[in-house]
Formats: sequence, C-alpha cells, structure tokens
Amino acid sequence: MKSKHLSAYLSLLLFLPLFSLHAGYKLVQAPLEDDLMQVHIYELDNGLTVYLTENHETPTFRSEITVRAGSKDDPADATGLAHYLEHLLFKGNTEYGTSDWEKEKPHIERITELYEEHFHEEDPEERARIYQEINKESQLAAQYAIPSEFDTLISSLGGQGINAYTAPDRTVYLEELPSNRLEQWAKLESNRFKDPVFRLFQPELEIVYEEKNRSMDNKDRLIQEALFSLLYGEHPYGSQTALGSVEHLKKPSLKKIHEFFNAHYVANNMAVSLSGDFQAEEAIEVVDKYFSSWKSGDIPEFTRPMPAPITEKKTVTVTYPGQENVIIGFDTAPTGHEDEPALKLVDMILDNANAGLINLNLNQQQRVAQAGSFPYIRNDAGSQFLYGAPKEGQSLEEVEALLLEQLEILKNGDFEEWILSAIVTDFEKNEKLAMETNAGRLRLISTAFGEKKEWADVVSEIDRMAALTKEDLVRVANKYFSKPYVAAYRKDGDYTPPTVPKPEFDPIDIDRSKRSEFAAELLAMESDPIEPEFLKKGDDYQVMKLGNGVRLFYVENPANDLFALSKVYELGSREMRELPMTAALLDKSGTSRLSPPELKKAWYALGADFGFSVGDHNTTLSVSGLEQNFDESLSLFQEVLLDSQGNADVLKELVAIQLKQKQDAMKEPSMIFNALRNYTRYGEESPFLTGLSSTEIKALSVEDLMSQLHRLSGYQHDYLYVGKMPIKDVAKKLKKLSKTKRALKPAPAPVLPKLHEPKSNEIVYVDWETAQSQIRIEFPGGIYDESERPMIETFNEYFYGGMGGIVFQEMREARALAYSVWAHFLVSSFEGGENLVMGFIGTQADKTVDSLAAYLDLWNNMPRSEDRFGVVKESLDNQFRVSKIGFRDVLGAVKAWERVGLEGDPRETRYERIMAGELEDLFEFYDAEIQGQPKMISILGPSTAIDMEALKQHGELRQVQISDIFVD
Repeated sequence: MKSKHLSAYLSLLLFLPLFSLHAGYKLVQAPLEDDLMQVHIYELDNGLTVYLTENHETPTFRSEITVRAGSKDDPADATGLAHYLEHLLFKGNTEYGTSDWEKEKPHIERITELYEEHFHEEDPEERARIYQEINKESQLAAQYAIPSEFDTLISSLGGQGINAYTAPDRTVYLEELPSNRLEQWAKLESNRFKDPVFRLFQPELEIVYEEKNRSMDNKDRLIQEALFSLLYGEHPYGSQTALGSVEHLKKPSLKKIHEFFNAHYVANNMAVSLSGDFQAEEAIEVVDKYFSSWKSGDIPEFTRPMPAPITEKKTVTVTYPGQENVIIGFDTAPTGHEDEPALKLVDMILDNANAGLINLNLNQQQRVAQAGSFPYIRNDAGSQFLYGAPKEGQSLEEVEALLLEQLEILKNGDFEEWILSAIVTDFEKNEKLAMETNAGRLRLISTAFGEKKEWADVVSEIDRMAALTKEDLVRVANKYFSKPYVAAYRKDGDYTPPTVPKPEFDPIDIDRSKRSEFAAELLAMESDPIEPEFLKKGDDYQVMKLGNGVRLFYVENPANDLFALSKVYELGSREMRELPMTAALLDKSGTSRLSPPELKKAWYALGADFGFSVGDHNTTLSVSGLEQNFDESLSLFQEVLLDSQGNADVLKELVAIQLKQKQDAMKEPSMIFNALRNYTRYGEESPFLTGLSSTEIKALSVEDLMSQLHRLSGYQHDYLYVGKMPIKDVAKKLKKLSKTKRALKPAPAPVLPKLHEPKSNEIVYVDWETAQSQIRIEFPGGIYDESERPMIETFNEYFYGGMGGIVFQEMREARALAYSVWAHFLVSSFEGGENLVMGFIGTQADKTVDSLAAYLDLWNNMPRSEDRFGVVKESLDNQFRVSKIGFRDVLGAVKAWERVGLEGDPRETRYERIMAGELEDLFEFYDAEIQGQPKMISILGPSTAIDMEALKQHGELRQVQISDIFVD
C-alpha cells in the first residue's frame, strides 16, 4: 500500500511543477518510501515549515503548531515567561476576543505600563498600590473582552482536545477538528499568532499561580527539579522550570512577554503540522493561503552556558510524606548525536517493562519495591536516569547500589544478544500503534521539528538501531556510565510548600451574547456537511457464539499487523475481593515449564504483551502482539491461565511490598483525596474500606490466590479480538482452548454500592499540608435511564464544555479561583445503576471558602443563555458528525452499551433527540435533576489556611482522620 501511494504521487510530480502556481511554497521532502506516515514536508516563502500526513480512519484532522522556543529561552530574571505566553495566546488579538479593540486598547496599554512599574518596584507598599491600580484598569478593559472566544469558536466548529504545552525546547498548540473545517481552522489559527493582545492578564496570572501550586504538591516534580539542578547547573534545564519561580510569578513583565513573542514567534522558527482526513496537495494550498502572511525574522541565538560535565558525585535530599525514592542521573548526549540510537537501545536493555535487566533482576525478584529507567535527551544535553523505591527496612543507598549493579552488568556485556532484535521489534510495534491516531503521528512530528531533526533521520532511526551490535552498545554503556553521576533522594518526612498570598481581585462580568465580527465571519464560512457514521453489527463488527456461554466479538484491523485479544469476565474486585492480589502474584509467577524470568523473556521474544486488569466489576485477561506470532502467543496465554505456579516465598515478599505501598498511600495527597471522596460518596461501603485489610492480606496463601483463577474460569465470558485473521479462523483457534465440559455460570449481578443521599449539604474534611486544596462536589443523579442521555449530554456540554463552557469561564476566566476545574453528569456503567453528578476544583488553600461558595452558587444558579445554547448545539452537531469510532475502540463501545442494557449503537437516536432539544428542555431537566440538590462535599487541605468557621456556612462540617477512610 505504501509503494502504491508513493508511485501515484511520483507520477503526479511528473506533470506538476515543484512550486505552486503562485510560488508561495516548495516541497522540501516528498514522502519517503519507508515512511509509514508518508509525510509531505513543505516550506512556505516566509520560512514556515509544514508537515502533512494523511490518515483517513476518521473524518477529522489534528493540528499542532510548534515553536522552537520553550522554558530554556526564558530570561533569567523572568522565568515562566514562555509558559505565560502559551496561556495568553488563547486570549485573542485585535480582531477577535474583543467587542471593540479601539476602546479596549488604551486600557491594555495602561495595564502593560503598570505591570512594568510593578516589575521594577522593590517597595512592597508601592507594589501593592500599583496592583490596586492594575485591578481597577483591568475591570475597565474587561468590559470589552470576550473571554474564551478562541475556545468557543473551536468548539462551535466541532473541535476537541484544545490544549498547549511548554517544554524546555519548544511550545506546542494543538486541537482536533472535523475534516470539513480545514479552511476555517486555517483562518483562525493563522490569525491567532498575528497581533496578539494579552488581555485578561490579571486573572490568567492567578491561574498560573494555581498551576504552580499544583506542581508544588507533586512529589515527583519535587525530586526531579532537585535532580535537574544538580545535573544541569546554570543551564536553564537545571536553573529554571517551565512554570517559573514563585518570586518571578509575583512580578511578571508584559513587556518582556511581548519581546519574547516578537523574537521567537516568527514563521521561520515555527511549524504547522496536520494529520488526518485530507489530501495533502489540497491542504498545502489552504495553509499557504492563510499562513503565508506570517512574518519571518532573525531567530535569537541561545547564548547561555551549556551544562558542565559532572566531575564528581553530587547528591541532594528532599523530604515528602510517603514513598521514598532515589533517582541517579548520568550525562549522555543531546539530540542528533551519533550515539542517540544506541542510548535509546541501552535504556531498553535496562528497562523495557518486561525483560530488561532492571525488570528481571530487581522487579521480578522483588529486590526493591519498584525500579526502572528512562532516557532524557534534549537539544542541549542528554541524560540517563535510573530510579528505585525501597522495600520496608531497605535504605535508599541500598537501592542505589542495586541500580548501579545493573549498569555494571550492562557495561560487562552480561546480557543475551536476542534482546536486541526484540527491542527493535518493540520500537516497531509502538511506531505502528502511534500511526493509528492523529495524535500519535503529530507527537512524533512536533518532537522532530522541536529537536531540529531531518525527517529522513527520524524515519530511519529504528533501522539504525537494528544495525547496532552488542559490542556497539557495550562500548556506549562504558563511555557514558563509567563517569561520576548525580543522585537525588526523596525521604519520608514533612514538607511545607512555599506559599503565594491571595491577591485582591475583583471578578469580571461575562457577557455571553458578545461575538466579534471576525467570529461571525468565520462561522459564516460554508463547508460541506459530514454525514455521521454509526456502528452496524455485521459491517463494523461481528459477534459469534462459541458455545457454553462464550462469545467472540470481532473487528478487522485495517491498519497494520498488530492483534489484540481480550478475555472479559463481568466480575471484578467488588465481587471477588482477592482478584487484585491474584493479578499481582501472577505477574511474579512462572509455569511448570517456564520460570518467572523465562516467562517474561518468552513474552518479549514473541513481541507480545500479557495483561491482567481487575476493575470494580469486570476483569480482563489480554494478550496483544504481532499477528504472525498469534498461535504462539495464544498458546503461551493459555499456559499462563491454566498452569501458573505461584511460590510461597514470592508471595511473602509481595505481601510485604504491598503492605508498605498501602502505608505510603496513606501519606500521599492524591490517594488520600481519592479515599476521602469515596468515603463521602459510599460511607463504609467505600472500596478503600471494603478492600482486603492488612490482616487478610497477610493470611493469603498461594492456593487461595491461584484458586481465584479457577473460580473465574467457571463463569461465562467474552473474547474480544481485533486483528487481520478472519473471524472463522479466530473462532476455531479459541474453541480449541476450552477443554472443560462443565457448564459455565452466568456472572452474578454487579455489587453496586448505594450512593449516600444527604438531606442538606455535608462537608467531609481531611486536614493535610498542601499548597492547593482539592474540593469535590457530588450528588446522586438517579437510576440510569437511556431516555435521559440526550439531555445529560446537552447539560454536560452546556455547563462544562471545556474551556468555552460556563464552569471554566466563571470559575477560571472571571474569578481566577482555579487552574483545574470541571463538572460532569456521569451516567452509570450498568443497567439499574446510579448516576453520579460531580464537580472538582483545585484551588490555592486560602481561596478554599471563596471557591466553594462560588462553585455551589454556579451549580444552584446555572446561567441561562440562548447564545451559549446555540454554541452547544453547533458543537454537539459537529461532534456527532465526526464521531466515527476508531477500529480499536469499537468493541469497548459495544460492550459498554451492552452493560447498560442496549443492543447496537444508541448514538443515532441520541443525536436526533439532542438536535431536537430546546433551551427550555435543558432547564426543565436542570430544575428537576440538579438545581438545589443537597451536595456531598469532600475537601483536602491545610486548616491553617482555611477559614473553618466560614466553611461551615456551606454545609455540615465533619473532619475525619486517615484511619476513617482507609481499611487497616
């Protein structure tokens, strides 16, 4: 297929000039014969690079706009600036995001001047006075602003996944839209980066504070930043972070942000990448038409010092409650270095999740609680990291020694040579999986552009890996891992995050009826409608009875030679409490024929992956890999299920590790909050209380756990297959697996705990030292009723609906109370199950009461807006029209529909009813199901920063302890 496509394209080139008719661009890289994505690379006359890859799996396309500038390019006295700019480029420009730019302009200019005064002022009282003036001027400017107009436009066009990220060496802006909206996308995105206006900066500044707060509650970021400082020194990789320092966040400079934009956001320093349902020759014409107006410029030279070599071992220690960890880091080589392919292979010899040295010698043998490795290869420097967590009674230094031991094995060449070809196969598999989605394709392209790599080198990298020998890898290992290194230790202990005082801030009024002329013109552009595609049994998937209560669900893989087979039981940890421990033991076990390490090697040699996933109410045993090895993979799958051999000593060690991880989880804020909200929701029926106790875990035997597999196999189940093989051949092979004549039992009805129904608002609180409070608002949403689904989906889009939704605009844009805030009416996954309505806020601890009050008011008094409802209808219409389900997701969707009692695809009926709905219907549903409902409120945060008396005004307050929400 690749050759046919390439031949057709080369034939076309014989009859077309290399340059377009208006000479606005040139083709700089035709699709390479061995490129799975068949990427076309163009360069516009202004220097803009354009990558195009066709993918016709769904009627959508994805866009990623990449700038070769990131956090390393921040000025040393204004860190976090690139990330600020990323946020501000969602605010519009002189044409959109404003109802009257000429009236707004003097206020924006004055705000810029005031922030510059604030930046240079050292006197705290004078800075406070300037901030008050900024606050007043911001209110005047805000009356002309149209918050989130960019996001609203993308949503109206049916776009999803609107986001951006700032990395050290690049910044990327992304979204996915219907394929018939390519020209509207081009008009909007090309306009976005011309004459940007940094409006609504004051609330956005607060949002970045909140993002910083969230990062300071992240234990992994804490140790990483300490390690990077040691490893990279004064280079920005080590001396500054993407979010910036707290001190710099307190005094931003809009002038410096403008200077950064003007210097780096030029056409010859940027790339537009598209993947999806389009013809490349047509798409480049559209891109040229709109993006050719971008200006090129002189790209600033990076002049900061490169990281100095590590000449002696350096260490650093941080403390944080919970799991301890050690990370060691070695200097390696930057991107584009001749050793880069070898370094990536070397990392996989250490840790490929299955048969690497660390996997087999440390994790499989349970010599540590957990360990692994990863490469960190950037434009200016490269590193290799190894990490590990200790068992009970084990020191971090002992874990470090074990990690270094694996490096010595590697350097001595004491690894089997077959692993090299298996790793190459692993890379090839992951590449094929990435090619299945637009996101996977563009992730590779954006990275390549950001790393300044030639596309031919990207395409040939796996081939270059395959050409490496064991001697090559041993040489590279000795070259880089015989030098001094750095080590960071995270020890269990108290941690007090830095604080950012809550500033004075007046909320902004949002008028949802406002729309810029640019937006009106954009939405008026005509496009050919896409007809929605819904699944049809027999065409898109097949179901075959295999007998004895077993069915086969089948989908053909049209993309590659990778199969996936799952054996699905409708029972989980709620019905069989020991199953999660069975899965954990199975991961450490072998069979009568194969020892545990030999089994891991066998899977990896086949290019196959085995999985044992236990949910609350279903269990999935899975195998996936290369279609050519299906028979061998299936045979090994069956061997594991029928002949796994547990070991008492292995179980004893496993239990000790599990109990320590359980104790560590009771100190981890995210796990505590998870346990807290489940306790608030279910009380004593919380899964954190009904799971196995420590006493029960200690009493488990190998026989107990292995018998769970036998018990599970006695129930009816389904096979889900995605692959190339015809369904009859798959069925024939699966029928041979079952040698038992016993009748399989139907799965029991799921054990669904009853949601708590408060009579009035109830607040359950855990006092914990964090920078951010986490708040969850929940209440029961009735029994699942398919007839309510259309209105539930309409409500979700109207109330939340991403960045353009009411929740985001009111809580984040208007009030700056949270970085992360969302709401969702979650329907039950089971027929007869209860729905759950939920909302979340992550907010600076001293804003807890303000945030909760504002959010409760929003839930109880949802704004009524014909304009917002119109956007919702447009968005849902476009979303349904492109909601074709990708082939790997078809069977999961079919099974989900079946679990709620539906046969076939219900989306066609839902779509018709959503399109027929009116605003009155939505508010009738809201009044009946949501407005004024008593709330279950869970809060995790520090009592020292929260006004507890004020908190009581919003519900009956009850403080609980860790022992109340976790089983002993």
